[in-house]
Amino acid sequence: AGLIRAFSGGGELLGVQNILGRCVVDLVIRKDSAKRLGITSEMTVEERLRRLKGAKVGASRIGALTYQIPFFLAKEVGLEPGRDVTILGVGGGASQFASFNTGHIDVISSSPPYPAAAIKQGDGLMLVANTKGEYPKLRSFLQRLLLVRPEFARQNPDLVRKVVRALVRGNRLVAENDSQEVAKVVAKFFQQTPLDVLVSTVEAIKLAVIPDGQITVDGLRGVEAVLRANGIVKQAVPWDRLVTNEFLPR
Repeated sequence: AGLIRAFSGGGELLGVQNILGRCVVDLVIRKDSAKRLGITSEMTVEERLRRLKGAKVGASRIGALTYQIPFFLAKEVGLEPGRDVTILGVGGGASQFASFNTGHIDVISSSPPYPAAAIKQGDGLMLVANTKGEYPKLRSFLQRLLLVRPEFARQNPDLVRKVVRALVRGNRLVAENDSQEVAKVVAKFFQQTPLDVLVSTVEAIKLAVIPDGQITVDGLRGVEAVLRANGIVKQAVPWDRLVTNEFLPR
C-alpha cells in the first residue's frame, strides 16, 4: 500500500523483495455482537460480512491497511462504509484491543497477534481469517515489500542485493522452521503475549511468508483491488516500473 500511496502522491519507490505475500489483517467479532447480528462461524465468509450492517469496526487509524481491508470487504458484499458499517480509527495494537474488550467496537481489524489473543480470552469469534486465506481475493496480496528509492538502487545495486539476500534468509528461516522455535525468537518483542498465542500467530504468518522473496502478478492485483475500492488508485498502475525481482538471489 505504501508503494501505491507514494506513486499516487507523485513520488516513486521501487519494491525489490516480497516479505509477506498474503493479507494478514484478520477480523474478529465480539461474541455478543455476533449473536446480536445473527453471525455464526458455520456461515460462509460472505454471509458473515453481509450481516455486519450496523456494526462498528476498529482499525488502527483511518487510511491504514487495517482500515482499507474492512472497507474493501464491506464493499465486496454490498455494504456502504460510513452508512451501513462504521469503521473507526481507535489506535494500534493495545488501544484496539482495549476498545474491543470494553465493547466500544464490535470488530477488531488487526494483524497478529491481537486477533488470536481476542479469541483466546474467550470474547472473540473469527469473522474473516485472512491469514488462512479465507477471503479468496486476498490470498495473494503484497502485505509487506522491501522498498527502496529507484535512484539509490541504480547507484548501489550490490548493497541492495546484500540487504535483499539477508532478508530472504530471514524469510526462509520463518517459513522452514518449527513454529515454536520461531515464536521463541520473536517473544521478546511481544512480552505480554502468551507463548501459545505467539505460536499460533507464527503458524498463521508462515503461510504468508514468501521463502524466495518473489514479487508475483497475483499479489499485485490483490493490492490494486483493495486500493481501487478505497478510491486510492484511480488510474492504471505501472507495476513494471514500481517492482522488480532483479535484486533477488539467483
